[in-house]
Formats: sequence, C-alpha cells, structure tokens
Amino acid sequence: MDPVAALIRISLDVNPRLAARVEYLRRLHQRDPATRIMARLVSRGDVVVDLGASWGVYTWDLLRLVGPSGHVHAIEPLLDMGVLKLPLDFSFVMGVQGGVAATARCMSYMATEVLEYAGTQSTWKVVGISRDQWVLNAAALSLGGNVRVGLEDNFYLPNGQMVKSNGDLVAQAALMARAIGREPASVDQARKILQLS
Repeated sequence: MDPVAALIRISLDVNPRLAARVEYLRRLHQRDPATRIMARLVSRGDVVVDLGASWGVYTWDLLRLVGPSGHVHAIEPLLDMGVLKLPLDFSFVMGVQGGVAATARCMSYMATEVLEYAGTQSTWKVVGISRDQWVLNAAALSLGGNVRVGLEDNFYLPNGQMVKSNGDLVAQAALMARAIGREPASVDQARKILQLS
C-alpha cells in the first residue's frame, strides 16, 4: 500500500473529522502548480525537509514522491491529526550523506522547531555520525539538547584515538556534559524523562 494512503487511513481512524480536510487537500493539489514543480524536483529515495509543514499541505505529495525508501521531515500534520501525541523525543541524525547538514546552525533551527511545535515537555538529541559527532555533541549540549553516542555511529574520541568500547564514548560524552555544568541523567532519570517507566 502507498505509505501516504496508509498514513491517511490511520489518521482518519484516529480522527474521523479529518476526512473533509483530506479531501479538500487532495482537490487543492490537483490544481496546484507547486505540486507539479515538486514532481520534477523530488525523486524516489530523496530526503526532504518540509519546513513549516503546518497542515501538511505538501507533506502528502512529498511522501508520495520520495516513496518508501525516502523520508519527509514534518511533524505538524501528524500532531494535528492525533497520530502523534506529546511529549515526543526527537533524534537529529546529522552527518549522513544526503541528510541534513552537520552544523550547529541547522541543529539550532531544528531545536527551535521542536520547541515551537512540540513544546518544552518534548526532548531532543543529536546523533552525530563519524567525525562530526563530537562537534555536534558540544553544540547540542550547549543548546539544551541531549546526545547519543555509540560504536554504530563513531569509532573515535575527539583526539583521534580509536575507542575500545561504547563505554569510552559514553565517558567522553559525560565529560563534555559536566564541563558545561550539565550532569548526565542516571538510568532511572532517563527512563522518567523519556516516559519509559
């Protein structure tokens, strides 16, 4: 099944009042020149950021264009439809080829969007890939975000030394957090923050 059709079906099951809105958006897009332009620019497998998705006017079209191997970043329509419930935990995966740029500026923008659309009760973390991990971790910690480290993302400490285990990466991340006055959460605290307990 088309992933967009599946998402629409799920969202209508969750909130049947959206049927009229979905039908309106479908008719609107049949006449919208922006939809035709997107069809020329976006391909299967692309990663697309629908900034300021609002109602998700273009999100549905983008989902169809990128297909199951692509990805569209947009939370607002899913919150509006009741498919997602607050609070949420966001992972900013940065440093992947073809993904969002691994810069503090991009991270700051995404963190601002999380606060605007998902509120202060939601949390976010950076998942820095490869050599970008430590710079991104420093930026995330200074912006009030969290960090995730692990051998699946990076093998090296900031000084270039290869680590022996995940423990080396966790120790470095904890050291960075403490250096700016942030105490890492215990396992119990983390479970509470993420509402896992």
